[in-house]
Amino acid sequence: MARFRQTKLQLREWLHQDDWRQRCAALDALPPETVINPLLACLPLGEPVTSRAAELLGRHVSRLMNTPGGEETAKTFMRRLMWHMNEESGNIGWGIPEAFGAILAAHRGLAETYGRVLISYVLDTGHNDNFCDHAPLRRSCYRAVRKLIEAWPDLPEVASLGGLAYRALRLGMDNDPDATCRQLAAEAFDALKQAQSHSA
Repeated sequence: MARFRQTKLQLREWLHQDDWRQRCAALDALPPETVINPLLACLPLGEPVTSRAAELLGRHVSRLMNTPGGEETAKTFMRRLMWHMNEESGNIGWGIPEAFGAILAAHRGLAETYGRVLISYVLDTGHNDNFCDHAPLRRSCYRAVRKLIEAWPDLPEVASLGGLAYRALRLGMDNDPDATCRQLAAEAFDALKQAQSHSA
């Protein structure tokens, strides 16, 4: 517990600095499983810390996937992110979509496993689904989906015309009740069309 608190406080200081990447390079010397929870605790702190912590989570969860026995620990962590996005958790989930997108962009295997989950947060089917009802948080979900599209344009959920990402973003740009979300959906849809044209 003391190490967690110390690492979290150190990260809060580093992530506010302009040279945060150079400072945080020291984390590579630590076991990844000791880094991801302190980074998770930094996600709700607001920009620029949220985006920086999310980027580092992408790096260190990817490192964790490449360690002996680390794959299951990484997947447990992804399920923890999913729980934070669940209304039943009692959390709003600030910073969770940013982390979700950064992690999936950093590791192909995790993108293949959890890409559909991420896209489901912006897919409003009108009945029992994972759609994120909170518009400010949903904006981050659209940005995360765009990050997934740009990182892995050949994912089945992304590459197929009429696939999950296509349907979710078309619905979002046409019907999302939040104007900013509609704009973000349109921007992600443009990225999707570019990705599909390049893979054609």
